[in-house]
Amino acid sequence: MDNNQQYTQNQYTPQSSGFSDDDGGGQKFDIMLWVIRFIKSWYLFVISLVIFMSIAYVKNRSWQPNYKSSALVIIEENKGYMGAQAALMQGFSVERGYRNVNNQVIMFGSYELISRVISKQPELTIDYYTKGRFKSTNLYKAAPIVITKTFVSPQAYEREFTIQDLGNNNFEITASGTKQLPEVKINGTYGIPIQNSLFFIQIDKSAFYRRNFDICFNLFNLENLALAYSSRLSFDFLMTGASVVQASVKGTVPQRDCDFLNGLCEEFLADNLSRKNDAAIKTIEFIDEQLSTISDSLRISEGRLKDYKANNFVVASVGGSNLMSQYTQLDVMQTELRLKESYLNYLTNYLKSNVEEGTIITPANLGVSDANLSSLVSQFTEMQLKRKEIGVKSPLYAKYTRDIDAVKEQMYEALKNIRVGLDIQKADMQNRLQKLSAGMQELPYKEQQLLNIQRKFKINDDYYTFLVQKRADAQIQKASNSPDNIILDKARLASMTNAGEKNKAYTMFLAIGLLVPIAIIVLRELMVPYIRTESEVVSMAPKRYQLLGVIRHTDKKVPVIVDKYPKSAITEAFRVIRTRIEFLSGKSKGISVMVTSSQSGDGKSYISANIAGVFAMTGRKTILVDLDMRKPSINTELYLSANKGISSYLANQISLDEAIVKHPDYKFDILPVGIVPPNPGELIKSDNMHNLISILKETYDYIVFDTSPIGLVTDAYAIIEYVDIILYAVRAEQTNKSFYKRTMAQLEANNVHNVGLIFNDVNLKKLEYSRYYDSYASYGKKGGYYYYDKSKSPHSQYVNYFDKTEEEF
Repeated sequence: MDNNQQYTQNQYTPQSSGFSDDDGGGQKFDIMLWVIRFIKSWYLFVISLVIFMSIAYVKNRSWQPNYKSSALVIIEENKGYMGAQAALMQGFSVERGYRNVNNQVIMFGSYELISRVISKQPELTIDYYTKGRFKSTNLYKAAPIVITKTFVSPQAYEREFTIQDLGNNNFEITASGTKQLPEVKINGTYGIPIQNSLFFIQIDKSAFYRRNFDICFNLFNLENLALAYSSRLSFDFLMTGASVVQASVKGTVPQRDCDFLNGLCEEFLADNLSRKNDAAIKTIEFIDEQLSTISDSLRISEGRLKDYKANNFVVASVGGSNLMSQYTQLDVMQTELRLKESYLNYLTNYLKSNVEEGTIITPANLGVSDANLSSLVSQFTEMQLKRKEIGVKSPLYAKYTRDIDAVKEQMYEALKNIRVGLDIQKADMQNRLQKLSAGMQELPYKEQQLLNIQRKFKINDDYYTFLVQKRADAQIQKASNSPDNIILDKARLASMTNAGEKNKAYTMFLAIGLLVPIAIIVLRELMVPYIRTESEVVSMAPKRYQLLGVIRHTDKKVPVIVDKYPKSAITEAFRVIRTRIEFLSGKSKGISVMVTSSQSGDGKSYISANIAGVFAMTGRKTILVDLDMRKPSINTELYLSANKGISSYLANQISLDEAIVKHPDYKFDILPVGIVPPNPGELIKSDNMHNLISILKETYDYIVFDTSPIGLVTDAYAIIEYVDIILYAVRAEQTNKSFYKRTMAQLEANNVHNVGLIFNDVNLKKLEYSRYYDSYASYGKKGGYYYYDKSKSPHSQYVNYFDKTEEEF
């Protein structure tokens, strides 16, 4: 079998570090090795799972169900009137700004509306509960006491108070102190008010009173509570195009949320009705002002007419009656103009007063049939409503204010134009009245006086009658108003929103309990400073530097194990290295090998001695030369004299034959260091060293140089040019990664060839190596290549590979 065939058969697949090389030169994830590492650290998983599942258990013990309470409300966008009722109520419907569905939903959840609901339900502002070991139990409408408050200071809001029944109709209120607030301890009697700097309250027994109770309570600020409810309140349309709105609140006390929702729905309907009635009320107030003014004039004119008729027996002629009829028609028209002018004055004063809320009487209500003004009034009202709903703090508040000011300017312009038209009508009316007055001058004086008095009375009476009719219409409208919206379903418990959170908590903490040890193990593996696997040896070296072999760990303190255990697995590993050395050098004898490493302690001397041993097994002349003149170890390991050696020979103190040791236990010669020289670097670079290597190559078939660590000193560089192969020892869990990587880069930069890597002291019995150990051993057992040296072990009766002692290796 030629060398190439030998190398192919003995090719060794490096053990992975968790990522192994794939065909494309990259790395693929080695899941089995990571599984082995995780199994090895099983105790981390146990500890982590116990801790995190305990946290999940405690968290679930404090878990409280969260409920969703809902109510259904139908919002009518356009609720009209039919037939005669529509004609009767024309001009008194609520503005379209209130009728928009989206606007109504905004109003439904407005802060102002929520505040009104809470102020009408004071029980919402007090929270009664009992405290358990893990969670609290709310006592809404089931507390043994009822607290009535008239004043609460800011320091008392949202502070936990404890009240304990002392018996004999007495109780004690306590609260823990803080850095800002002192401790509280107040004694009181049921039914008697308590007044202090914190609050004015009265505590009474409820229907659920029991002796010796011990409960807690909180007092909530109305503004903060309104904000809290506003954040928990949501609205949803049941279906697209429908105006049925579902108002929902999520919380841990469903009965309290249902009471709030019912109160909110009732207040929403009351607010809607109030806004509708507001238009009629404003109209009635305006008419009452006009009636108050005209009633005095009517009473005076009526008295004058009675007095004149009583004192003067005058009867109107036919001509006078005709003039009076024409006067009456003109006076009716003049009354309408007068009412229009009053409305224009009212609207002008309203705009000048800069009132930010309130309802404006629509123009049509008082006979001003200007479409432009009616549209502007509607826009103005709607914008005011929107601005009020968003609040002063909203970024849109300034925009709505600018829009309102713009509409107000348009309203001023519209009022100006209407007044111009009104002035024209008044001037025309005045001309027609003057013509009638000229005709009246032809009548007798007393008849003229009678007709003038009757005319003034008629004007006032018609105006009064007109106003009374309008007032009656407004009152009918107010009495017949009903909310546009309907409560379809009162609030009820809809669902539990966090039913699955217990299982989620266990699942989440189970995942965390698994991920934490995984992360620890991964980080621990990634942060290991030394080399642990073959793939790390290969990946950190240049690609042309091949891994020639893996030397397994042994507890045997034998320097040349290949001689003492020639049939062991370790000896076979050195034979594989020998074969690969011959393959790389291209020759089977006359081979010179240099063994070095990154640092001391990597096992280069052990490898040197055993490489020399397997070379000597072939029957060829082999010599082991110790060139680690700074820290020699061959003398000690092989029990040689330290008096004579290569240092003395290079210094021309002894001959080569005197320096070479022929050890009786080994088949190879040894050239030890001898006395440690003061100038090892100079000796290695001397001409004598060059001559020595030439002599050794002529004398021996195999030369093994044990040199200084090339990562620490440069002595080994001096003989690189004389050797065929450089063996670089890397010790598992000993060689520093960064040091090794830097040394490899230096060799690559110096263009050093024929470097072979030896992975030394690999403990295959460690758990993370077990699957490789298993396959490696199985191959040796089934193939018959690795077997036990029966002559040297007392345990030859064992057949199972994994039952063999360390001597086998």
